[in-house]
Amino acid sequence: MTDDQELAKLQDPETWDWDHPIEVRVPPKGPRRTRLSLDLDSGDFERLFEHVHSRGIRLTTFVIEAALERLAQEQSAAADESQQTSVRR
Repeated sequence: MTDDQELAKLQDPETWDWDHPIEVRVPPKGPRRTRLSLDLDSGDFERLFEHVHSRGIRLTTFVIEAALERLAQEQSAAADESQQTSVRR
């Protein structure tokens, strides 16, 4: 059977096994990432860069860690506020 014949057979719904389907999952290539661009005042950038450079870390690592820490704080404060509101009722 030639490659064209095999391809034609695979594409023909009459040859498909409808009673025993096979699920095919293609795993994503590497971790999913999203790029974020920031516009910083040059003075702010210099302050941040000097700080992270003195700690031996990358600026992106510092920004991500700081943002996640702030998020955790705000979520904790919101949860505390929600609990206080439900206790007052």
